[in-house]
Amino acid sequence: MKLHFLTLALAVSAISQALCASIIPEDEASAAAKREDRKAARAVDSVLSSMTLEEKVGQMFVPAVFINTQAERDRALYLIEKCHVGGISMYRNKPTEAAGFINQAQSVAKTPLLTAMTFERGLAMRLDSAFNYPWPLTLGAVQDERLIRRMGRRVGEACARMGVNYNFAPSADVNSNPANPIIGVRSFGSDPQDVAEKASAYIDGLQSAGVLACVKHFPGHGDTDKDSHKELPVINADRQHLESVELYPFEKTLGNGAASVMTAHLDVPALEGGTGRPSSLSSGIVDGILRSRWGFDGIVITDALNMKGVSSNYPSGRAEIEAIKAGNDMLLYSADPETAYREVLRAVKNGDIRQQRIDQSVRRILSAKYRLGILTRRASQTDTSHLVRDLATVEDSSLCLTIMENAVTLLKNEHSGLPVKDLSSGNPVYVLPLGNGGSSVFTSVAGTYAQVKILPANSTARQVKDMLPDGARLLVSWHEDNPESFTPQAVPKGDVELIDSLSQLPGAAFVMFGNPYCLLQFDGWKKYGSVLLAYQNMWAAQTAAAEAVFGSIAPKGKLPVTLDGEFEKGEGLTFKPIGRLAFGFYPQGGISAGAMCTVDSLLADIPATGSAPGGRLIVARGGRMVIDRSFGTTMYGDSLSRPVTPGTVYDLASVTKVSATLPLIMRLYENGDIKLTEKLGEVLPQYKGSDKQGITLTEILAHNGGLPAGIPFYKYTVDKKTGEPLPEFYSTVRSEEYPFQVGDSLFTCASYPDTVLARIRACSVKPKRYVYSDLDFYLLRSVADKFYPQGIARAVQDEFYVPMGAVSMGYNPLDRMPADSIAPTMRGNSFRKGYVIRGYVHDGGAAIYGGVSGHAGNFSSAYDLAKYGQMLLQKGYYGGHRYLKESTVDRFTRYVYGTKDNSRSLGFVKKQIGAKADNYDAFLSDDAYWHTGWTGTIIVVEPRLDLVYVLLTNRTYEEKTFGLFSENSYRFKILEAIVKSMEQSMEKHRK
Repeated sequence: MKLHFLTLALAVSAISQALCASIIPEDEASAAAKREDRKAARAVDSVLSSMTLEEKVGQMFVPAVFINTQAERDRALYLIEKCHVGGISMYRNKPTEAAGFINQAQSVAKTPLLTAMTFERGLAMRLDSAFNYPWPLTLGAVQDERLIRRMGRRVGEACARMGVNYNFAPSADVNSNPANPIIGVRSFGSDPQDVAEKASAYIDGLQSAGVLACVKHFPGHGDTDKDSHKELPVINADRQHLESVELYPFEKTLGNGAASVMTAHLDVPALEGGTGRPSSLSSGIVDGILRSRWGFDGIVITDALNMKGVSSNYPSGRAEIEAIKAGNDMLLYSADPETAYREVLRAVKNGDIRQQRIDQSVRRILSAKYRLGILTRRASQTDTSHLVRDLATVEDSSLCLTIMENAVTLLKNEHSGLPVKDLSSGNPVYVLPLGNGGSSVFTSVAGTYAQVKILPANSTARQVKDMLPDGARLLVSWHEDNPESFTPQAVPKGDVELIDSLSQLPGAAFVMFGNPYCLLQFDGWKKYGSVLLAYQNMWAAQTAAAEAVFGSIAPKGKLPVTLDGEFEKGEGLTFKPIGRLAFGFYPQGGISAGAMCTVDSLLADIPATGSAPGGRLIVARGGRMVIDRSFGTTMYGDSLSRPVTPGTVYDLASVTKVSATLPLIMRLYENGDIKLTEKLGEVLPQYKGSDKQGITLTEILAHNGGLPAGIPFYKYTVDKKTGEPLPEFYSTVRSEEYPFQVGDSLFTCASYPDTVLARIRACSVKPKRYVYSDLDFYLLRSVADKFYPQGIARAVQDEFYVPMGAVSMGYNPLDRMPADSIAPTMRGNSFRKGYVIRGYVHDGGAAIYGGVSGHAGNFSSAYDLAKYGQMLLQKGYYGGHRYLKESTVDRFTRYVYGTKDNSRSLGFVKKQIGAKADNYDAFLSDDAYWHTGWTGTIIVVEPRLDLVYVLLTNRTYEEKTFGLFSENSYRFKILEAIVKSMEQSMEKHRK
């Protein structure tokens, strides 16, 4: 096998050659590649022939560069200008400062530099404010190598944005020793083939972005218990083991096109003959294996030569000379680079090193620079404006979450304990977070699926058991506290004992947010019925683990290492997702950055124009919430106002019709309790003899029964002149006679709901035609009440909301939550003058109906309303439970009449038939259905795009300006920007 680095396809060259190969004959493509090789060789020869010996020797040095002080910067520039170094290796710093220095360094270098950093898990490994991807060991659990390739590509793009063209990554070490102090999570795992494949995927992605990869630490640093930074580790394996385990990933990755390899400082007797010579200085290992056996012709670079594994016995100068003799091309981090440079020059001049040997290495270095596009022209200067923003993008976050969702590993799942399905008891899911790391993301994401109660970490086992009701679900999680650690952290004795003591509780599951080798420290976790391994404690791991626990994703990861012989490498269980909403980012929904800017601009405009104080937006596509925005505040300029949060609850107003009353009617229909053709007088005998007796349930649901639009019921309960509440209808004290609270210290009489129904019975019906009427849903509440003696508020919670985990959803929210979690809907108007209406229904008719009406009164967070919408989108299925039959959802969400005069379904609004092309709903399909609410709310289900859209605001809070919300058509402008972007994305993919 002969590998020519000159033919490695990097950057633009890689893409262009691949495209050419796909559209022109193979022999022609081969000829083009050969021409490119000859062109490269001529360019390299031209530069090489013009270089002095001093310049050639300098090209082999890659000094460490620190720029925290001016003296350090000056020192680095001196080495570039006077010692002609071929590259620089930079360490921890700020992105803009590092990029700025790279610009300066390239500007003074006669021959453009290889600018190197170590970014194994992304740029955050060395740069603050940059994006942090998972450790390679976590990637080892991922079975879809395309994700690792995508990560490598994204890391490469970020490197290029920084001006870094050489990444000292990935590690191809096989981590077969849990006690390894320096590799650990930097390895892809303990299986040589897996390590080779995943390292190759990372390299492919990185180099496709035009950045050199460096596979390390040859010949393999995985099976050591010593750190070569501190001493020379010994690898005592025999030759056969080394060939099949340690060397295998290096041979494969170099054969697959890795641009360079880093030699480690190891004592490998089976390869070096027991001389104790570091592998980095061994010609038998470097030249013998890499060059002679494998035919590798790319760059070979040493590991840092200031490390004790080599520097203890080889001082600066001698180490570099021996490294060159061994076959290394570049010398990393000399302890004294200036001295080493002079010593190498002396060795060449006195014949200790042949100049031909120097030329071989320099040719490889210059060839790499040619392929990077920097040899024959000055390296471009990095634009540092917006640099930090560009190093941590939403695309990074999206990819990182996807990686973690593919990494989480289900090690045990007795009795199908996970996912958590049944929430019908209404009991919270209890979470006990242990360890010193943060757990807020895990608990908050879990809290979007179910009511969650967090137990104090300092609880005793007895206290925990006493706090748990019968049948409660308990999640015990352990969180590492040092994300920078390569090695497993110690699990405190108290945590070990508590984990063990709680393992036998029925329904308990254990979730590990840390290095899997931490599990070797104790056995209690093995006693849990369900064990989920998340590998590390980053936000994406906590999100993915919560998603897996509640079944919105399937665990797909496989254990990358063996744990104590009981859990073997490659083990990992799975289950089918149960249809709960997962989390995500707008690119995953096919939404462009431009469309997202439009959405964010419109959201910011809502409070800025006084259209509403604030609100919440959720957009779900493909079962994943791809937009999750909170904007504005709960009130205007009030001391009690708070920023809107994900948990803020809103009055849904008329969205109540389709989110509370309608699902109960749908359930009654599919159970055979009612027929849509039945007439009102047949279902509700009290309407016999009235002009409403012949209206069918279909006509009521489609607002086609001829009922008037509404009756201002509350106006009959206030003084006509002053608008003050009349004492016969209201009291400031709750009593049996005045049980219904409509505001702070304001209660209405128990008899008034009967008066409301009497007024509806007495009103005149006009000829049957479409008139949107709240009265239709007053009547439908009466229909539901007939079959649900507990009342619709309790029925819809028991039948739908509680089992869904929609704990915020329901009538009269103050019975379940504090007032400050609810956005107020008005202040000082109607019959509740002087009151801020917060937690009491805004609609006056619903208020005097006890807050529970068929047309208004329901409250919800955006998350919980989105769950309901997703259930409808999934044809009645959500969270492992079927709430409605598919046929029922289809029947209630299609057109009833399908005419220009009535374009509704049984309850929902649909696209207007026969409307102009510029109608507000023109961009939606005929399958879409939705409903809006007076308070500034909307839910839309668009099956064509697998889309659920929820926007909640409290636009009615300020009476003087709330009309602006509808005038500006925010609900549909935002939706239109999203839908059109999705359509454009679909069209692009079709092409």
